[in-house]
Amino acid sequence: MNKSDIDEIKQLLGVEKDNDLAKVVNVTPSAVSKWKSRGEVPAHVMEKARKGGFNSKNISLRLYDISASAGAGALVEYEPSIEVELGDTLKIALGINHPSKAKMLHVQGDSMSPTLQSNSLIAIEEVDSFSDDGIYVFTWDNDLFVKRLQRTKAGIKVISDNTVYEPWEILSDEMRGEGFIIRGRVTGCCQHL
Repeated sequence: MNKSDIDEIKQLLGVEKDNDLAKVVNVTPSAVSKWKSRGEVPAHVMEKARKGGFNSKNISLRLYDISASAGAGALVEYEPSIEVELGDTLKIALGINHPSKAKMLHVQGDSMSPTLQSNSLIAIEEVDSFSDDGIYVFTWDNDLFVKRLQRTKAGIKVISDNTVYEPWEILSDEMRGEGFIIRGRVTGCCQHL
């Protein structure tokens, strides 16, 4: 087996990580490691993958035990996380196109209501920078926010969907500093009624 074989099977099954490959083909992660060290993927596994015989509908995402503030900001601290398995229906509903870049976390506060309710679970796709207007999770002066961002001539307007809260602005020169970091773009949410 060469690297292209492992790449081929991962591409066929729509996975990027060895652990995800192991889950899809229903083997242990150590079995995948052995395939790499022996230099071959069993022929029956490759054949089944080429014929679409594996169910790769579930994906695993990290659910961070931290809340992005839809209010005055939440202090960003390391929090342990868990893996959450999602099927195709939730993957589509949450707008997850790139599972390796997707993360999930909770929303805290009412400033993004009615779009995002407090305690909603949001999916974000990691991005390095602001590209288009939309809802983003970002760090500003060590606080974690979820807000609607809109490009302006002077920088970025930070908008709460709840009209009780006034918009504010992050100027272009402030965006270049270490105090402003885009963590991801919100792709979808699950919330209680």
